[in-house]
Amino acid sequence: MSSERWATGSSGCTLERIEQPYFTEVHAVDKCQGCGLSLIDTPVLKWELSQVHDLPALHLQVTEHRSEIKCCPHCQTLNRGAMPSDITSGVQYGSRLKGFMAYLSDYQLLPSQRTIELLSDVLGCNISEGTLYNARQVKQKISSGFRSLFGGQIFCRTRGYIFTLKKQKLNILDELRKVFMGNPTMPVLVT
Repeated sequence: MSSERWATGSSGCTLERIEQPYFTEVHAVDKCQGCGLSLIDTPVLKWELSQVHDLPALHLQVTEHRSEIKCCPHCQTLNRGAMPSDITSGVQYGSRLKGFMAYLSDYQLLPSQRTIELLSDVLGCNISEGTLYNARQVKQKISSGFRSLFGGQIFCRTRGYIFTLKKQKLNILDELRKVFMGNPTMPVLVT
């Protein structure tokens, strides 16, 4: 049955060699298999080549963002380098991983527990169901409410600002009023 399907259905393609592989591993010959003589200094006659197409080892990459803090020698004002707008806490998951979470849940229709298990088994990250839910909610808000990259960036910047206000226990409505009056509160630098 399966051979009939392949014969008449799918038009697959033959795996081909590539000119420039990403990596090359040399399997050296150190000694003769017949007499045991050292072949280390013997020139290579020819190469037997084999290419393996495989996935790289999957793991999360952690990027540490460092924002410079400098004190102005003239007026003593503390100045801080601007972090990217999507960084809202000291440790967080990145947008590609959150997008992958939403893709598995919403497009591949994996139940939450299976998505969490897959991320743990394949990437070694142990996320909570709440983190998965939040990633899906942000994706839905952005894809439903904003039709442009700029709109999504504004949403993320606003969300990050509100998150920081909450974290610093400030009254969000009062602080948003100040923003619209042109006098936004700059979050306190915690050192």
